[in-house]
Amino acid sequence: MPRLVTCAALAFVFIFLIVSPAPALGIESSLKIVNAYPAGDKIAFLLLNETSNGFYGVVYDGRSFEAEKLPFGREYIVRHWNGKYWLLQKGDTVTVKLYLYRHGKFELVHTFRGGSACTDNDLDITWNGREYYITFLGAGPNDDLAHGECSYEFRDYLLKDGTLIPLNVTGLERWVPQLNAWLVLADSWIYLVDENGNVLTKRKISETGWYSTEIAVDGNRTFLVVSADGGWVRMFTIENSSLVLTYNRRLENRTPENAGIYLPDFWIGSPILFRESQNDSSVTVWVFNGTDFAKIRTFEDENDYTELHALVTSNKGYILSTTPIFGNSEGASLRLELFELRNLSLDPVNSLSVNDSFVRIAYVRDYGSFGATWPWWTLSGLKVEPGFPLVVSGGSSVLFFNLTHVFNLTSGKGVELPGSLKGREYKVAFCCGEWLVFGDDSVYAFKNGQFSDLTREMLLALYKKPRSGIPLGAVIKSGLAAIAALVAVAILRRRNDGKR
Repeated sequence: MPRLVTCAALAFVFIFLIVSPAPALGIESSLKIVNAYPAGDKIAFLLLNETSNGFYGVVYDGRSFEAEKLPFGREYIVRHWNGKYWLLQKGDTVTVKLYLYRHGKFELVHTFRGGSACTDNDLDITWNGREYYITFLGAGPNDDLAHGECSYEFRDYLLKDGTLIPLNVTGLERWVPQLNAWLVLADSWIYLVDENGNVLTKRKISETGWYSTEIAVDGNRTFLVVSADGGWVRMFTIENSSLVLTYNRRLENRTPENAGIYLPDFWIGSPILFRESQNDSSVTVWVFNGTDFAKIRTFEDENDYTELHALVTSNKGYILSTTPIFGNSEGASLRLELFELRNLSLDPVNSLSVNDSFVRIAYVRDYGSFGATWPWWTLSGLKVEPGFPLVVSGGSSVLFFNLTHVFNLTSGKGVELPGSLKGREYKVAFCCGEWLVFGDDSVYAFKNGQFSDLTREMLLALYKKPRSGIPLGAVIKSGLAAIAALVAVAILRRRNDGKR
């Protein structure tokens, strides 16, 4: 008697293959979440298959995931995803090639040659929500890593819509969304550069080269504050792409390299500054009251260890003080105190003692990436690891992350990390009105003090497409066609056997 597979059995096998659950990401040990890249109202998670060295991109919009198998792997360094294309590079020093991957095609943007061998990566890249500011660290005349001597020649570019635009200036860049312009600090000069690379205006801001700067946005006014030359404070309003000097006064009389005044990178509200006393025993917060800078609070610092950090949310400015606690039997610890600037006064919000001697500080920029004291900026998630907790502001909150908990410094409420993240290194990103907290094998949304596990949703998006990139619908159609063909063959065989 011939061995026949019945139609019902074939159908059962195929349906089982379709509806059987995909393995959990943690069990699928070959898959690893590498990073995440916020861009506008979406965020792309980059996953690596460590067996094949291939990448997957999984995009989340706050509601659902959409997955794509990417036709590249570790032969490229992934620098960013901006919602339109992936920014990739090959090589990291001396010779660096920059690529775009979009619409299924690779585009070589530029080959940078003559880079320094003294760095880990010769390309510094900043994203402003629409274009990239790129600095290439070229080798200077005395660049000789073998003898421990390094020198650089910087070359700056804008990358806009896939076109690389060389700039006539080079320096430390900062994007000012209110002006649609880059602020470039170069030696003792400051330049405003538009999105097409044109220099709108320039101004000398220091005679000695010792200075720091702050961008303050107060309603519809944007200020550039400069502390320079041994205690001079100069303030400019930025009007019609011009720098208009509105304040110029010496608040301290010190040497240029020890001015005693330092400024936050970015601030929301009236401009502020921090002033250290002559003997470094205190730090004072000053705020501009419309005509002059006025003292609003002094933090005593007998041991010269208290640090002040400016943090901003979507509409508020906060000051975070970090003070080491000595004599703790459990080892080094920190006292964190958060203050809100209200009506020219600093009001306490919350405080927290943590068993760490160091904390990383960051804030979310308007366009999704981070501004931070560590690192200066980042295009992807910020890392939380043993010994290095994180304080980060964004949306309407200031949050503290460590290996066991998340504590909301603005509300005073804390919550434990999910078990798959607790005690392990993980990363934090902000998108879609919520925090995304993810490790190698799991991802969670954190909103309103609660974690939501998004791992299974991500997996379902991944397994909707097989590794060939064919949509699940096409697989089902082809599978049904195959079943129909097998059924026809089985019926034909039965008829032939009956005739025999």
